[in-house]
Amino acid sequence: MKRVVILLIILFSSNLLYGQYSDAAENYSTWANESNEGYRFQPWNLYTSENAKAGNFLGSSHAGLIDTDNKAFGMWAEEGYYNAERYFSQDLRVDDKFEIDLSVHWRDGNRGIDLFNNIGENLWNFNINNDGYGNTSWGWQENSSITLTATQISLSQFKIDLIRNNDNASWSSSNINGVVAGFKAYVGDTGGGNERNFYINNLKIRYPDGSLPVTLSAFTAKALKGNVILEWETSAEIENQGFLLSREEQGTSSETVIASFATVDALKGQGTTTETTKYAYTDKSVEPGKTYVYTLADVDYAGNETVLEKVEVTVEAEGAMLTEGFALKTAYPNPFNPSVTLSYQIPAMETVTFLISDLSGRTIWSAQRVHTSAGTFELTWNGYDLKGAPAPSGLYILKMNAGEFRQAIKLTLVR
Repeated sequence: MKRVVILLIILFSSNLLYGQYSDAAENYSTWANESNEGYRFQPWNLYTSENAKAGNFLGSSHAGLIDTDNKAFGMWAEEGYYNAERYFSQDLRVDDKFEIDLSVHWRDGNRGIDLFNNIGENLWNFNINNDGYGNTSWGWQENSSITLTATQISLSQFKIDLIRNNDNASWSSSNINGVVAGFKAYVGDTGGGNERNFYINNLKIRYPDGSLPVTLSAFTAKALKGNVILEWETSAEIENQGFLLSREEQGTSSETVIASFATVDALKGQGTTTETTKYAYTDKSVEPGKTYVYTLADVDYAGNETVLEKVEVTVEAEGAMLTEGFALKTAYPNPFNPSVTLSYQIPAMETVTFLISDLSGRTIWSAQRVHTSAGTFELTWNGYDLKGAPAPSGLYILKMNAGEFRQAIKLTLVR
């Protein structure tokens, strides 16, 4: 088994230079192995519908059209559905692109791609079956190789471009509301035969590289003792002069630059480096009881300003935002039917994993969320297991894992 992380700088498109992170089947010996995630991609979440005759494998796609090293990610579902979900390590930012190659031969049953946001809500679907290729008007073609590109065009909208590489047929969507944070590939009810398999490969996150002054790893805000402490971390910088911090009070439309690298040495960039660098700034001019939105931007040597991230924080009357540390705060209602909402708290950027098991220790449901800032968040379990079947009434154990933090509580499902 090998793990390869590829970083490329490629040709320009739409007047923007693009860099690229990619992952492909050639990096894997089994795509169920969770150590095989590529950069900007979390591990696969693989599951079937109840009583499905379905599975996954690594093998050559139809006519080898999307192979890397003679293989692609293969899926089959003679009966029922097979699903492969994957979240990005970071939501798409403005002008980021997600690309994936698809390979289909016969169109019996269904196969396709769902795009979703960071709480798992479906934003868009491309389904291939006997009715055709989603919303396109393309005629059917065996051994189709299709490239799907999702471009985040603003902080709240994205668009889709499809190209069938066999004949250069193309289709583009109108603007779609949402921020893309991951995808699900699926195949179902196709009947038997290898020609009905569905293949995906060549996953890419492409980012504008104007020179890509900063690769941001984290940006957090924490209210403490009447001040707001802003911290951020970069994993790489290219020709970076420094940073700008802006603040806007919630409910207003006035954003003000509160700190600049031109006057604050702590905000000066590292020029060009591949080393991790940590930064911090304390805003002492906030008012208790108000909520603020902070914007972090960088400025390159040519004077180009790039917005990197926004973060929101509330200054409580006592001047403290959160108690220190992690906490699984509540699960409500409990007992519940049909769903339960989990409330949890994290003090900084962290990946949080949730596992629900029955009293025998068998995993019933799992979820993973990546947070780029501190805060209190919610997650809902709809009472269904990993196969999409309703879990029976009974006691369940919910475990929250975040770094070295572990906490468990009991849930009661009453049908």
